[in-house]
This record gives sequence, structure tokens and C-alpha cells, in this order.
Amino acid sequence: MPLKPEKRPDGDAPLPPTAPAPITVEFYRSALCPRCLLAGRALERLASSDPRLKVKTIEVTLHPRRAWQAGIRMVPALKIGGHLLAGVLLTERRIAAFLATAAHTDPAPPVAGSGF
Repeated sequence: MPLKPEKRPDGDAPLPPTAPAPITVEFYRSALCPRCLLAGRALERLASSDPRLKVKTIEVTLHPRRAWQAGIRMVPALKIGGHLLAGVLLTERRIAAFLATAAHTDPAPPVAGSGF
């Protein structure tokens, strides 16, 4: 759906349309985890249907300290700001619900241990 330009208060030329803010999703995974592969595919499908979603993949076996400091204790895991979703099986439905909730709420406080 194209964005409509807003009118300036003084009636001059319209303002350029404002694009929705991007949503950056950190996807913590391991190449050795089959559940991570399934969650990654579901996240790719959701990202292809929503241009606001920007997925940043973090391989926990290569960046264990970063994952630990972000509060990640199991994979697969998704993080948006202070919101975290991790579980044995992240279905497309669970991921979509998490994205909708985390993207439309106030930023949550940082996860314990991630204040470095």
C-alpha cells in the first residue's frame, strides 16, 4: 500500500511520506542445531512478507560471549530490544506473535547480564 504524502500545516507542498520504522531482529542460532534451521526458515518467510523486518543472524558458536551478554541461554532465540523469545520449537506462528508484540510495545528493560 503506497504511503500518502502529508499536507504541510501552512498548505504548501506536501511533506514526503514517512516510512514505517525498521524492526531489527537478532536471530541467535547454531549451525549444528536443526531447530535453528527450521526457525530460520520461518523467520525468512516472515521477513520476506514484511519489508520493515531486518534480520541480524548471530552464530552462537562463533560469538558465545556476545550471546551470553545478550541473555541467550538456549537456541534458537530471537531478540528485539529487550524482548526475548527462545524455545525448543519456534513455529512460524509463535515467531509472528512475538514480532507483533515486541515491535508494538515500549522497549522492555534490558535482559539481566546484557548491560555491558
